Amino acid sequence: MKKSLFKKLLLLIILVSGVYLLQASQSRIKPPTIVNNKGYVISGNNIQFIYLAAKPVGRVYVVGNFMGWKKQHPAWEMHYDRHQKAYLLTVPMHKVKQPTRSFYEFTFLVNNRYLDAAKGAPNTIYCAGYGYRYVIREL
Repeated sequence: MKKSLFKKLLLLIILVSGVYLLQASQSRIKPPTIVNNKGYVISGNNIQFIYLAAKPVGRVYVVGNFMGWKKQHPAWEMHYDRHQKAYLLTVPMHKVKQPTRSFYEFTFLVNNRYLDAAKGAPNTIYCAGYGYRYVIREL
């Protein structure tokens, strides 16, 4: 094969590869519109729990000291929102707030497995034997 033909073929391969990589990078899943890694948002008299997930992962529940750490309690099951790319659960503040507590701990139970709080979340504590949990202090 002649050198000039080889160079043209190589250039064509590089060009096609570059176009493919550009298309692949543009078709990636966009990040969720929720940019909160605290695990919750307070809005008015409600609190919305947020578990970010690019796609549905199964059954997800909120579990915390405000509800007795009961596993798989139907009232605390979250529902997937494909537009937000997150599991969400909104409850009235009075379901969480208790007069005898100064802060509230919670985590997510995903397919019957407790998860640690997100790395880098500003509101976490470490519980020996249980791992990292989210903390709500502003109620």
